[in-house]
Amino acid sequence: MKLEIRNISFSHPGGKFSLKDISFTVQKGIIFGIGGENGSGKSSLLKVLFKHYQHNDGSVLIDGIDISKLKQREIARIIAYVPQETPLPMNMKVRDILEIAAYSAENEGGSIEYAEALCGITEYEDRDFSSLSGGEKRIVMFAAAIVQNSDIILMDEPTTFLDVEKRMRVLSIIHKLKEKGKTLIGVFHEIDILNEHCDSIILLKNGKSLICGNPKEILNEDVLSAAFNVTFKRYETPFGTRFEPVKPLDHK
Repeated sequence: MKLEIRNISFSHPGGKFSLKDISFTVQKGIIFGIGGENGSGKSSLLKVLFKHYQHNDGSVLIDGIDISKLKQREIARIIAYVPQETPLPMNMKVRDILEIAAYSAENEGGSIEYAEALCGITEYEDRDFSSLSGGEKRIVMFAAAIVQNSDIILMDEPTTFLDVEKRMRVLSIIHKLKEKGKTLIGVFHEIDILNEHCDSIILLKNGKSLICGNPKEILNEDVLSAAFNVTFKRYETPFGTRFEPVKPLDHK
């Protein structure tokens, strides 16, 4: 499914605009990254995409259908959300969480066993959710999104605060879902993920679109400096281009 964002603006009640006149298109079956410094509007944009936040102006279209015309349950059949935080009852079993996800898809979701195997969580399906590490909880939420069997998966900082093994596992899951034809849209702080793992990205600055496109074509030291207020050094490796932060722009 194609997702189109047309001139979206959003502000919290009584507050200034968090997003202003944002437009971009996400084609089916790609990994789309949202980047920018803290407070640039990344998470707000993600929440607008599945109507958790109601935008003030503009439109969000899924295959030409405005989501404002869809009920939340209809959106849940199309869009799954992997949160950064996991606001779930701590006494639930992992299996219970996956069964709830299957129910939300009206029993037409993906196989729980398949999701457990893909995410590598089969061995702790009977564990209490509260007993899991932060990284394990994040991976369980990915499994729930897979069970929900939505075409579009939104991810809020899915790799933040993960150790190396969990980070690699999450990235592997993301790419496997892409191979299955899913569209994945994620907020990422890590520049290497935006550059190396995403097919297309948007960088936000003060709630506005700074640049959007193929990261291999649009990312350079000047663009990254403008987005993050840090000077960057570019260097080439056998694995591709890398960008290393050097110092804050206002550093003497």
